Amino acid sequence: MNPIQALLDSDASMVVVIPLFLALLSLIVFVHELGHYAFARRFGVAVHTFAIGLPPRLWSRLRGDDAIPAEPLAQDAASPVDGAVRLVGAADPDDSGLRNRILLYHDVEPPTRAELRAAQAEGAVGAILAVPPELTVHLSGAESLAIPVVRVDPETGTAIAARLRQGELQAELRRGPQAAFDIAEASIHLGGTRFAINALPLGGYVRLAGESGDFESPQGFARRTPWQRAVILVAGPLMNFLLAPILFMAGSLIADEVGARIVEVAEGSPAQSAGLLADDRIMAVDGTAISSVSELIRALDGSGGQPVTFEIQRGAATVTVRAVPRAEPPPGEGPLGIRIGQVRESAPLPIAAARGVTRTVESLALVPLAIGEWIGGGPVQVAGPVGIASVVDQAARLGLDRVLFLGAILSAQIGLINLLPWPGLDGGRLVFVGFEWLTGRRLNPKREAAFHFVGIMLLMALAVVVTVSDVQRLAGF
Repeated sequence: MNPIQALLDSDASMVVVIPLFLALLSLIVFVHELGHYAFARRFGVAVHTFAIGLPPRLWSRLRGDDAIPAEPLAQDAASPVDGAVRLVGAADPDDSGLRNRILLYHDVEPPTRAELRAAQAEGAVGAILAVPPELTVHLSGAESLAIPVVRVDPETGTAIAARLRQGELQAELRRGPQAAFDIAEASIHLGGTRFAINALPLGGYVRLAGESGDFESPQGFARRTPWQRAVILVAGPLMNFLLAPILFMAGSLIADEVGARIVEVAEGSPAQSAGLLADDRIMAVDGTAISSVSELIRALDGSGGQPVTFEIQRGAATVTVRAVPRAEPPPGEGPLGIRIGQVRESAPLPIAAARGVTRTVESLALVPLAIGEWIGGGPVQVAGPVGIASVVDQAARLGLDRVLFLGAILSAQIGLINLLPWPGLDGGRLVFVGFEWLTGRRLNPKREAAFHFVGIMLLMALAVVVTVSDVQRLAGF
């Protein structure tokens, strides 16, 4: 027994299961958000953030940005910080205040130390002063400022302000290498996409310009045509649908049902009379190849009283056996009097690829069936993160192929659930896009954003309830 299997079979199985579950969930979320990201960029929408997991942030990098040299106004002024740029003196476009903002002082008086402390108290994380050097003397020196502050020339400030007026602008202040005379260098990084890994690996998101604020940005989601917005929204679930057959196929290439074998032969049965033995692998029935137990059952259906030819693999030999299934078998026995088991091994690529598609379709059908049962008054059991982790535990004990199968099912179902017309989900957003396309009128973007926010809060509350239910059920309460 290998060490991983030994862990899975012990009381410490969660040491393997939890990282496996989080990796599986992160893969599904990553692929989903990649679909949104790719088509948003294709249609010219600025993507501010691509994050896996939920805050707080563990790691991030800004990519596709423009670097501008800057002068720090204190030894620690270029500490790495990031946020959206806010032009001091301009109206707040989305009533978000100063939280996680880098303040741009352009065509206004530079701040005092007291004003910087007040801005920090309101959530500001940095400041860019686009003013002449003589106006920043009161901020220079070794004494620390409340927040990192850097200075650029007024012309550079004008260029930054012009970009800011075109829409929300992400920025990062970075520490530079130590230069001569122990004076730190700094740089401002503008635009681009922040790729982040957050501490709670239970989701992820892509934040698009003009999606929930700054609606008039030329690079914003809100300014795109209805069909472009629809494609961006559908792209996430579509990527989940594409991931599912890939995972199913990968699992099949590791191990899958590729045939049927005889586990037991009943005394006095037609199978015993014909010479069939336990461990015989049934390769074909009347010339029809058999690659699963279900195919064998279908091949024998309706053959009672008729002779059937079996091609059998027995060890290294291949033999042909003729048997006559019973039309009316005794209780507890089938027509042949055999108990059938699966043959599991690596599936050939054509079979694995075909099953990837058919199993994805079958997985997608499970959600409508469950909803139909719920509408009809039947019980519906919804699993949260704890419940899914328990299922991953069971799958991991059976092998990596079962884990991949489970991941494929989750990917297909998460993609389909995201298309449900619920506020905050992709399907809920598509409802508003469809309304605009049909009527030529659009709901106020701020009201739409508020509607989706309420939907997300309700989903989060439901997730908490389901998670608590999972814990109680698994604990036997």
